[in-house]
Amino acid sequence: MEDYDNKFFLEVKQSICTHLLDLNEKVKMTETGIVYDSLVKDLKLEDYKGIEKKFIYIIYIKTEMNDLNQSYLEAKTKTQRSFAKINKENENSKVLYVGSSKNIYSRLQNHIQGKSEKTYSLHMKSWVIDSDNIYIKLLSFDDSVEDTVIQLIEDEYWDKYKPRFGKQGKK
Repeated sequence: MEDYDNKFFLEVKQSICTHLLDLNEKVKMTETGIVYDSLVKDLKLEDYKGIEKKFIYIIYIKTEMNDLNQSYLEAKTKTQRSFAKINKENENSKVLYVGSSKNIYSRLQNHIQGKSEKTYSLHMKSWVIDSDNIYIKLLSFDDSVEDTVIQLIEDEYWDKYKPRFGKQGKK
């Protein structure tokens, strides 16, 4: 029986390793590129209207902004909007938010303009004073990429950059 258990364990281990190697190759080949990396205020949101493609987006700052956390907290407590969670342990991170979406136009409208009060997002229009320092990076992915692979990539970005706001994906 012991030999059978060892053989079974080794087969399972080998299967997992093969799966991880395959997943690693998929991750390397999935990102079709950085579509956009510039100031949020320069983003032409209309260019993304109707595009149903898989994206990961990272909203970040290059230099620290005075009272950024305080401004966010005040806006969050003064309105009925559904603001993204504050990650107190990451309060000094230059990355504000990491997320993914299949409808990037709608999702960024929520983050930038606060189009939907009930959608958890940054609602930047209600608290950002210095939009000359908030950037966004959009990464697009081929439609053949599985959602689980995109989620793994998003989770890796989240783990690496530890954003100030939002919650980690469906890990």
